[in-house]
Amino acid sequence: MTQVPSFDGIFVSDNFLFSLKIVKSLNTELALSIPMPTLIIYITTIVITIFIAWLTYLKIVQNKLIYAAALSTILVSAISNLFDRIYYGGVVDFVSLGFFHYSWSIFNLADVFIIVGLLIVLYKELKSTRLRQSYEGQES
Repeated sequence: MTQVPSFDGIFVSDNFLFSLKIVKSLNTELALSIPMPTLIIYITTIVITIFIAWLTYLKIVQNKLIYAAALSTILVSAISNLFDRIYYGGVVDFVSLGFFHYSWSIFNLADVFIIVGLLIVLYKELKSTRLRQSYEGQES
C-alpha cells in the first residue's frame, strides 16, 4: 500500500458564505462514513462495479445511449475509487466545501461524477415513467 503524499491544503475561496479548500483526506470507510471491515468494503465495491458494468452493457445493447453514458460515468468513477482503495488503503478525498465557516463535506471528483450519473439516470427514469403514464391515460 502506498502512502498518500502529505498536503496542508490550499484555500480557493474563503468568505463568510462559502469556502472551498483543496485538502487531502483518506476515507477508509464506505459512503457516509459507514464503518465496515475492509474486506466487506472491497467485496461490496467490486459487486456493485460489476453490476453497473452489466447494466451499462444492457443499455448499450438496447441503444439507450444516454443511460449508457450516465452509467459509464458512474462505472469509471467507481473503478477510480476502487483503485484508490487498493493503492492507498482508502479513497483520497480532496475537495472541502463549507458554508458559513462550517466545513460539511470532503469529497473527490469521482464522487461528483457518481452523483451526476445518478441524477441523469433518475431524470431519465422519471421522464420515461411520466411518458408511460401519459400513454396509458390516452389509451383508456
